[in-house]
Amino acid sequence: MSTVLVTLGVAGSVVAVALATSAPIVKFDDPKTDKDKTIKKVSFAHDSEVDTYLTSVRSFMLVPPRDGRFGASRVPTLHGVAHSTIPGFDAVSKLVNENYTVASYVVGKMPDEWLHRYDEAIKNGQVKQSDIPKYRATMVHWNQPATQTTSQTAQQRVANGRNYNEFRKDMMTKIMATQDKCLQEGLSEYSDSIQVGAKPSWIMAKSVVASDKSCYSCHTNIKQGEPIGYVMAVLVKNSP
Repeated sequence: MSTVLVTLGVAGSVVAVALATSAPIVKFDDPKTDKDKTIKKVSFAHDSEVDTYLTSVRSFMLVPPRDGRFGASRVPTLHGVAHSTIPGFDAVSKLVNENYTVASYVVGKMPDEWLHRYDEAIKNGQVKQSDIPKYRATMVHWNQPATQTTSQTAQQRVANGRNYNEFRKDMMTKIMATQDKCLQEGLSEYSDSIQVGAKPSWIMAKSVVASDKSCYSCHTNIKQGEPIGYVMAVLVKNSP
């Protein structure tokens, strides 16, 4: 059964949003040779922990669906406590103790059935083609250090909330840009240093290729062997 843990931060605590699953983890051998031009990676602090966790998330996505839920729709949304069922989660969750925010997402191409929902609106001039989202980003988990204390004023809490929203918005911008880059360059793995909310950050992405022919019934615009999307993790130091 799929489960999820959500813990909201209070004074002196850690904020955590962990969407996990007890689905079987399949073995996935990652190519690691320097000759593989589909891999562009940089080294950064705690990259091994992030890599282990992200590989586990991808393994979950590679398990052929047996319940009629496909792609990002398989990321669970029920509250629970079995977050430890994803190998590597404990290690990345503890990075909050070093003042890191760690977030992971499943980012995929929009399936045809979703895109066709906009056809009539485009035809009537209600929506521009450029406004149609190319990707769907679904959060798998979010861990961050607590930012609010009981000594803060109401104005300070409001300001923190605004900063947090801008922080999340900037992170999503970087995630979408990484999705574009990975797809355009045909990358199977990617990592790089970035800035999120003017904070030193790092992003890692691993491609998700259809593991079952049924995936192509919705994604008819994707050739066999091409990534349908990516699992991504973002690590932010000294986050708000």
